[in-house]
Amino acid sequence: MKSLLLTVLFIVFASASVIGQTKSMNWEDSTRDIYIDGQIDREAQVLASDDDKRMVLISAKLKQAVLLNADAGTVDITNKDAFKLTADRGMAKSADNLSIRSIGKYTKLTGPVYSFTVDGKSIVIARHEGALGEITEEKLWETVPVWHSLEQDYKPNPDSVAALKSVDQDTQLIIILGTWCHDSKNQVPRLLRAIETSNNKKFHIKLLALDRGFSKSVDWLERYQVTNTPTIIVQQNGREIGRINETPAVPLIEDDLVAILHGKPNVHHGSTEHSQKLAEGAYEYLSRDGKQTGTERWQLYSTNSGGQLLHSDITKGDVRTEVYYEIDAKRHPVFIETTIREGDRIVRERSYTEDHKLHNHIAGDIGVLDQTADFPEADAFFSPAIATAGFGWAAGSKDLMQVPTYFALSGLDNVGGFVEGISYEQQGDETVHVQAGDFRAQRILQKTKSESHNLYMHPQLGIPVKGETKDGGTFVLTSLEIASSSK
Repeated sequence: MKSLLLTVLFIVFASASVIGQTKSMNWEDSTRDIYIDGQIDREAQVLASDDDKRMVLISAKLKQAVLLNADAGTVDITNKDAFKLTADRGMAKSADNLSIRSIGKYTKLTGPVYSFTVDGKSIVIARHEGALGEITEEKLWETVPVWHSLEQDYKPNPDSVAALKSVDQDTQLIIILGTWCHDSKNQVPRLLRAIETSNNKKFHIKLLALDRGFSKSVDWLERYQVTNTPTIIVQQNGREIGRINETPAVPLIEDDLVAILHGKPNVHHGSTEHSQKLAEGAYEYLSRDGKQTGTERWQLYSTNSGGQLLHSDITKGDVRTEVYYEIDAKRHPVFIETTIREGDRIVRERSYTEDHKLHNHIAGDIGVLDQTADFPEADAFFSPAIATAGFGWAAGSKDLMQVPTYFALSGLDNVGGFVEGISYEQQGDETVHVQAGDFRAQRILQKTKSESHNLYMHPQLGIPVKGETKDGGTFVLTSLEIASSSK
């Protein structure tokens, strides 16, 4: 996960002194800093309900469990035994007909920070800012004890453990994490458990903890090209042989590590769930005088929700750009991730839409930037990937062919952050011959306020087969393979 802020909302109970909860609920560990009478209680645990509308505090220093209800600003108490924790302490289930008693109000401060009193004790629940710097495993477990429970309870894949046990070359794992990070909590304890179970002294682990804003360890961000946590870098003979960025490419992180050690790293297709591959192909970028300036390889997948996911990998000189772009069944954008690398520099931008809002997160050697803006329903993202150009066109209609479009990250020094309308004018069908084949393509004139370009769209897939680039050059489709089920 990347750098991620969890905002928890709470549902209001009635003001009666005793309230019955008719159904049991599921709860998940939510890492917070808890202070009781001014002293931090690392063993105390906060759980958030599965609907993200309630929060409960459980501590050995308190006689009962404490529930917070934000809309009313109330503090309630109930029996600790009503919450049955799993062995790894990561989840809990509350009992039916939970008896709850309201005992007062809390004060909410910026942060958010919640302050209240229970049993004569002053309690503060604050956002967990995280450990910082190089830390030991012991310090990690002390800072986030639930991680230790997750590590101890995890049973790694025996085949992967055997493969790790057989590694006969000194291998360093640089694990860059955030103790505030949900993905770090999900993956790092499992990886450490797999290494520990292998009992192989050839593995050497360095744990580096980052702050939420990626602002206090800029040298690590540049040195290791970190954009998200966790980042696991695998080195042998002082050379990186692979890395796991945020989430593994396969379900189990130990399987992903074994693939790297065997020299056959798994291809990561992003965090979006997708099903079958619809097509794949490649473009060649050409300058005004016809010389190759870059290439782009792409894959198009269907998603489980009826939409599509397009992944592009672009190489232009020393710059490599990777794009993931998902649209829903109505052809509206769901998510875009753009990562640009050049030498030791790296920047990653992630954007998604929700309830007519655009949420944007940028991380890299520039630090971290988060922003939210209003975004209309008829919208699109504009990305550096040629293969995604048809997504904006598809979002239009006969009645609306000017599409409000968010321009995503396009260069290390050209971060996105603005919305502009793009119009699409249909110019009729033409026969197009390119290296990938002959196509009866529809010519589309794509126009912004300052420029216009011709795109020739594949009749079936909606991806361009050739067209013009904004630098005055062109691109052509050099290969195309369509899945038999999509023909």
